[in-house]
Amino acid sequence: MGRMKELYCQLLEANDGQVPHEATIADLEKMNDLKIYEWREYERSQNNLKKPKNDGIEKNQTLDSHIEELARQSCEEFSYLENARCPNCFNTTLHGNIKEAVCEACAQEFIYVGPSLRFK
Repeated sequence: MGRMKELYCQLLEANDGQVPHEATIADLEKMNDLKIYEWREYERSQNNLKKPKNDGIEKNQTLDSHIEELARQSCEEFSYLENARCPNCFNTTLHGNIKEAVCEACAQEFIYVGPSLRFK
């Protein structure tokens, strides 16, 4: 008999003829490694494992990286540039962000070099 079939039979035998619906393949692999086939016993063993003390710090770091990503996206979004004329067609139809700009009238793209617009 194959290993997976043996594992399946042991799981059925330990859990009243059913494979637990909550079990993932990773759980089944850990259960097999620990030689614990009864689902409730496995859950208790997983709950008894100590959680790292810096769990809250990781969540805050994840939140900070998410906020930084949102800030980066908002900086990259184009908005109307008031009182800015296109160096190509001299219309006031420039849209841009802190790095680059595009003229809606002539479709010319520009980049910022210091305070000045340069052709891209």
